[in-house]
Amino acid sequence: MVQSRKDRKAAAEKSPGGIELAHPDKSGPTEKTLLDWASERKLFDEADARQRTLGGKKGAKAPPPPNQSTSGRERRRPQQQPSSPRRPIACSRPSSGASAFFTPLFYILHPHPSSPTLVPVVPKRYQEPIRQTIFFAVSVAAGCHLIKITNTYGYISVMKRSPPLGCLWVWSVIELNLLPATASVVIALAYLWLGFR
Repeated sequence: MVQSRKDRKAAAEKSPGGIELAHPDKSGPTEKTLLDWASERKLFDEADARQRTLGGKKGAKAPPPPNQSTSGRERRRPQQQPSSPRRPIACSRPSSGASAFFTPLFYILHPHPSSPTLVPVVPKRYQEPIRQTIFFAVSVAAGCHLIKITNTYGYISVMKRSPPLGCLWVWSVIELNLLPATASVVIALAYLWLGFR
């Protein structure tokens, strides 16, 4: 029989103990967890070996397999350990090498209405070809190096190095005229195809 809201409310007022309250089970998992399976198959050791061969951080290890004698609340992961406060990332990033490289490059290579000359000694008609040559060389170098680190280094290294390189590559390809931009992308694809089969 379908009960209306009034009927359910009246039944709850008559017997408030109709719903049993209980604490959740804190005894831990009863079946094998993913960490147990990974430790049985020695996946943590394989990941450490692979990270070392790919040139990742020295001494970085995966978390140890769980100890069966301790519950989940008693174990602390390394990132949960109290540590000294770090300086904010926003304060440390502007002084990094990427911004120190991008700022002068962007300022020098963009023509300004007041001073469109890149190299003062060279005549004005050669200024744009010099600019295109610099962007072409930067796009080829950044594209090939980005492909190399993506296929060679570990995950953490790639995540640290690829954003500035990708930004530099895309920016330099956009600044190029159509023919040199197409040529630089074809060179990067040829490097990918011939260098990393």
